[in-house]
Amino acid sequence: MSNVRLAIAGMVTLDLVYVTEAHPLEDSENPVLEHALVVGGPAGRSAIAAGRLGGNVELLAMIGTGTFAALLQDQLAPEPLKIQWVQEEGPSQHSCVLVSQETGLRTTIWLPQPRVNKEFVRRVDGLLRQTDTVLFDCTDQAATKSIVASSRANGATGVVDTGSYKPWVEEVLPGVEHIVVPEKFLSRRLPSAASSRDAAIQTFADLGPRVLGVTRGKLGGLWVDEDGLHDYAPYPVQAIDTCGAGDTFHGAYAWAVAAGLPIANAFDVAAWSAGCKCGTLGNAGIPGFSDLALQHPELLEPR
Repeated sequence: MSNVRLAIAGMVTLDLVYVTEAHPLEDSENPVLEHALVVGGPAGRSAIAAGRLGGNVELLAMIGTGTFAALLQDQLAPEPLKIQWVQEEGPSQHSCVLVSQETGLRTTIWLPQPRVNKEFVRRVDGLLRQTDTVLFDCTDQAATKSIVASSRANGATGVVDTGSYKPWVEEVLPGVEHIVVPEKFLSRRLPSAASSRDAAIQTFADLGPRVLGVTRGKLGGLWVDEDGLHDYAPYPVQAIDTCGAGDTFHGAYAWAVAAGLPIANAFDVAAWSAGCKCGTLGNAGIPGFSDLALQHPELLEPR
């Protein structure tokens, strides 16, 4: 898949992951069973997922100064990515992630990343002139607006990871080709909807993407296009660490879109990648192209 050209722009973090027997109670002591230092954030982990699948993947992200900034750069350096860091004085975002050994679920305690500056916005346009597809998140309003405007101006296909619902996305997202939302996005946007399926159909009509995807974790998910509502199945796995499953999903989905795979295949590739990630601690389980070609070659073919 050397023809894949994908840009990813958004938030990158450094996650300090600690596995405990269960989620801690207030005023308790909890021994760490396992630990890892990993790259996280919507853009950071999605870039790893896409980069390992192959092609020309470029990441644009803010970074602070100091120890955590240096660690973040060191952690990403071995990945098959071209990286543009935009530095701003201050701490880089870093998070403490507590993972329950019992359930694989996580609790995250985080510091904010440096705010997007003029240099980041300036580089967005240059980045999108050289790519076919761009994946971005909605963690920073100014960044989101600049990426949407530049993708339209340069003819790049947009894929957005909305994260939780924010009212300002109503003005920014209409017309973005691929909008992928968590189920909770729909419940907050349309709280009176009878079901997630109804909310997905209405949101597709309101925002007008080519594809609207809805992630539902271990339940799989939904997607809507001009042909109607569809389901995709989850990838069955014994969850060890669910932190970053969504980020992995979005990176693999955007890669599949950039690779020109059928949309149904793209959701299956994304679900498989996210499932593989959840089966190990940290990012070790995020798969590469050789894994995909060996385990699911049917997903690389037209349906």
